[in-house]
Amino acid sequence: MRSARRRALEIKPGKTPVQRTTPATYRLTHTGQHHDVAPASCATAVAQHDQAPAELRRLSLGTVLVGIVLGFGAAMLPLGLGAPTAVALPAFALAGAIWTPYTATSMALLQNSTTDDQRTSVLAANSAVLVVSVPLGTALGGPAVQLVGAEHPC
Repeated sequence: MRSARRRALEIKPGKTPVQRTTPATYRLTHTGQHHDVAPASCATAVAQHDQAPAELRRLSLGTVLVGIVLGFGAAMLPLGLGAPTAVALPAFALAGAIWTPYTATSMALLQNSTTDDQRTSVLAANSAVLVVSVPLGTALGGPAVQLVGAEHPC
């Protein structure tokens, strides 16, 4: 069986029905479903759709995102509760595995939630917020740790 990466690299116009809909997106017809996706995520969307179990494909994207966030939070609980390293490390690995489809799923939800004429502006605004959020969190988190303290109570 071919790997997802290999299968993703084989997707080319002419072999997979791809139609450009706006300067920033393409319409992908795959397994009878239409997906408007950004060029970088076309191959990823097809590969992930093929690999998802049938039960997950029936869920809405919003439901899947909520499940990912809740699963990630549950998997991170041992770290927050001061579990020993032998428990915390596998829990952290599980959390990473659960979080893996979040970015592609949230981008698909964002793209499906906007009209063709608004999609470029919405994606640009989303990128602007995401780019600023990490440095802003770091800038605010440093003083907060200084104020509250970072020592573990246990």
